[in-house]
Amino acid sequence: MNLTNDQDASPDSAPNPFSTRFTRPGAMRFQFEPGESCGRLLEQLAAHGWRGQIVGPHGSGKSTLIEQLLPELAAAGRIVVRHSLRRGQRRLAASEPPPAEWNAQTQLVVDGCEQLSWWNRWRLWRHCRRSGAGLLVTTHRPLGLPTLRTMRPSATLVRRLARQLWPEHDRLITDREIDLCFERQRRNVRETLFALYDLYELRTSPPRDHS
Repeated sequence: MNLTNDQDASPDSAPNPFSTRFTRPGAMRFQFEPGESCGRLLEQLAAHGWRGQIVGPHGSGKSTLIEQLLPELAAAGRIVVRHSLRRGQRRLAASEPPPAEWNAQTQLVVDGCEQLSWWNRWRLWRHCRRSGAGLLVTTHRPLGLPTLRTMRPSATLVRRLARQLWPEHDRLITDREIDLCFERQRRNVRETLFALYDLYELRTSPPRDHS
């Protein structure tokens, strides 16, 4: 699997529509179901005192959704303090403003909160309670906050993403092949997009000259 799929295309070819430049969080729009939107999600968060969790497996679109929510939070007057945790990161990095300056307008956003140790999660919860700050997290498993959304990746979703990235995708890659990629990647949306990148490269590469 090609994980460095953001190289520039050759001058004579179009860029791969599944390159990470197009699929990374913030570059691709989150696909809401009918009747859902960032605004509705923000209303839910506010109704729960600006505390909530987005729950789902790895590669299901949680980070993409968070990226889309950030400007909405700022527009609502929230002072966003964001942390994106990586595998094995057990504590938060220093933040600006620091916890001593958090207040009721502060909105902590922690992407990958399940990475934190129990002790560091407890400290974060305590800081938020004492300061009145809001707390929005993404997590693989529920952590005791109000659940705003549970991510349920599906082959239908991946086909919609493929159409968003490349409206004419069925010229080279059929919906059936997208479904098979999704199942082979254990229903991980992100890994499926990586696999579609490789399939696109395979089918658009010029034939090798064996002479």
